[in-house]
Order: sequence, then C-alpha cells, then structure tokens
Amino acid sequence: LRFVRSPKSLSRRALIMHLSEIFRFTRLFFVLFLLCPRARADSAAEDAARHFERAILHVDAKEFDLAVSEFQRAYELSPHYSVQYNIGLAHAAAGRSRAAVQSFDRYLTEGGADLPAERRTHVTALIRTERMKLARLSIETQPKDAILLLDGKPVSMPEGGLELDPGEYGVRVRAPGHHERSLSVALRAGETSKVLVALTELASRQLELSCAVPDVEVVADGQALAKTADGVRAMPLVVPSNLSELLLRRAG
Repeated sequence: LRFVRSPKSLSRRALIMHLSEIFRFTRLFFVLFLLCPRARADSAAEDAARHFERAILHVDAKEFDLAVSEFQRAYELSPHYSVQYNIGLAHAAAGRSRAAVQSFDRYLTEGGADLPAERRTHVTALIRTERMKLARLSIETQPKDAILLLDGKPVSMPEGGLELDPGEYGVRVRAPGHHERSLSVALRAGETSKVLVALTELASRQLELSCAVPDVEVVADGQALAKTADGVRAMPLVVPSNLSELLLRRAG
C-alpha cells in the first residue's frame, strides 16, 4: 500500500486541508490489518474499526480533539503502529506539536523494519517540522535536588531542558528545609527559556527523638526524615522552626 504524502510545507492550514485524504489512505491500511486472521478472531477488532471510522468523521468536521480520542481507543482495542501516525496528524492539526512528536516517534519505533525508507524519511521530516514549533524550558534549582512541578505535575529536568508547546506554565519548586516558590513562565515557539530558582532556607531547630520501636519512619509535615534505630538510643533530628506535625509510622 502506497501512502499519500502530505505537502512539504506543513503549515497548520495546509496540514488540515490534506488530513481527510491522508486519513482515508491510512484507514485502508488499518482495515486490512483488522481483516487478517489473527485480528478477525479478536472480538475487539470490530469495536476498533468503529472507533476508527468515528475518528475519520471527526477529522472531516475538524474536531481534532475528538478524533484523537477515537484513534486512541481504536489503538487500545487493536494496536497497530499505523494508528499512531493518525494520532500524530490529529495532534498536529490541533496545534499540539509536542504530542504530535511523541506519536510520530512511537510510530517509527513500533513500525520498525516494516516501514520503507521513504516512509521513515517522510515521518522524520514531520517530526522535525513539529519540533520547530516547540519551545524549550530549562530550570536550574538551588538546592540541586529540589522537587520541580510543572502545572502541578512532578517533572525531571533532562539535559538541554524540556520541549513544550508554547504557552504559559505554572512552576513550583520545593525542597525539605526551604521555603517553596511558585512562578509563571511564558514560552514562545522556537525559543529557549532558562530559569534559575533559588530557594530560601527555613530557620531550623534540633530535636532529640526516643522511640522504643525500631525502624519507625519519622515524617515532618509530610516529608520523610529518617527511621528510628535500635529503639534505645535517642536520635537527633533537624526540623524547620515552623514544624506543625511530627508523624511516626510503621507497617503493622
């Protein structure tokens, strides 16, 4: 099966104009997969085909968020790498370049040796085009081991920073013994934003804790500090001066 290639200039408008034709060719590929003996024996194949057809209808109506949901459901019911290509196109048409790149990468990985060189080159070009629309965010924290949350979700900062869709993001940084900081970062396509967040240390005090039971976890305001030793010796603990709760817990 020869796929229809999308235009070399992949502006969002041009991409949307060609989506229906591309999706219909990919639909044929997916339907052929569903008709193979192994898939035919799977009752989920029929449901997958229905979700795929609904996705095509949403593409025709330019309802790309709904199309993504239907494509994903079809993939869950009857996984085939070709559907990841459709998901990537729908994300790209909706302006979600980061999600599009992830789906295209998955398509190449899962397709593997089944993909002809021309097809792999084409999808690699799509990835390059969508990556040009992304912004990059690099955050350095002090202390280095601070916990970083982006829009409320924990993230780790890879070397070179995070690739994100343009827009405004909420950043929170926290670390034991330090004041938490929150800030907002606006990202623009094609730009790299570097942010340094230095946390201020909390005033601290030292406690001595004695516990008759060993291996008890000591938690200060939700932050695990240590475990008790042999149950006899007093253990020193450094805690924030504004400590409100000290919790001791052990399974059983």
